[in-house]
Amino acid sequence: MDPLGIPLPCLPEGWSHVRDLEYFEGPILTENRSAHGTYVSKLCVREAEEERFLSVRADQTNLARYLAGHISMLELLRSGDGVCTLIDYASEELTRVSIAALDQLPAGYLPSPEAFHDRGLQPIGGSTDQQIFLYGLETDAISAGNAEKNYRDVFAVTFFLGKDAEAEPPIEPFRYNFRRGFPIARFYSRLGSALPQADRPRFRGVHLQSPGVLTLSAPRKHIERTLVVLRSIFEQWSQIREAYSFLQDWAKVDLGSSIDLDEAAQLASVRDLGLMLGLDVDRLIALCDNTLRVAGKLVASHCRRVVRLVGSPYIDVSGSLPPELELALVKAWHDDRAQAERALPPTLGIQTQPLPYQTSLFASDDDD
Repeated sequence: MDPLGIPLPCLPEGWSHVRDLEYFEGPILTENRSAHGTYVSKLCVREAEEERFLSVRADQTNLARYLAGHISMLELLRSGDGVCTLIDYASEELTRVSIAALDQLPAGYLPSPEAFHDRGLQPIGGSTDQQIFLYGLETDAISAGNAEKNYRDVFAVTFFLGKDAEAEPPIEPFRYNFRRGFPIARFYSRLGSALPQADRPRFRGVHLQSPGVLTLSAPRKHIERTLVVLRSIFEQWSQIREAYSFLQDWAKVDLGSSIDLDEAAQLASVRDLGLMLGLDVDRLIALCDNTLRVAGKLVASHCRRVVRLVGSPYIDVSGSLPPELELALVKAWHDDRAQAERALPPTLGIQTQPLPYQTSLFASDDDD
């Protein structure tokens, strides 16, 4: 390869490889770090044993937006100061480092404006990131903490009680005396602490500029399984809303009180909502010592946590919304925040049925 740019004596101070973001017969987009911050490095040339990467400074918010499909690769690369570091390798050995302006690079070094992140190019196996975006008045540390807690709770329930779950949950929290909200809060705390260390969502960072973004990392299969549960809200919203309303009417009654509903109807109610939320209902009921009132309380509480994550126009768990709705939400907030705040939820384009944040149905003090 011909030399390009102004030579530098070495890589930036403290240069290290963080992770491969896209991979095909070798890394094609990577995240790197130096003493000066985060870099994104894109493969430009691969000839025989030689490779050239262009590396640019990128903040974590724009990197998260790229991985979520909100901005293109070109927008990510141009989000910095317009200068890049060119890094040449031969047989995986560093041979040259130089600096150049992005606008002076040869044709083909930069991607087309239509090139967005392809999840199919993520390295197979290992961990992946989950971005949770916060908009409007929700962009503060308290709201970020609440969103993280709700996500961890849904993740833990799905890990132990999802239809294809293999791990055995602790029995103790299913036998608590579920009166009022405190035992349910303890239930989620205990279930989360029982997650194996290697499988737990790990905090990667939070940035509270507009938009705010919270990033967690976990094994890919568990991230994807949790997203399936979150998507169920939009795919089956009318049925979930009706099933939750019926279940909550009798499950919220204290355990010591009688209810005018036979056992078969209780079982059908728990099963209907639980299955729509991707739960192994039979396993849950067995863990609750066949006490349907307890199983009902836990299914209803799980449903509320799912709704809190995907039912607000101010919170976007990347990948949980249908793509057209997620893009509408992102576009609304980035084009005109004031107008978006006035227009939402109609901005999302759903006019034929109510959404979670258009009703107080899911407001409950049972587990707050």
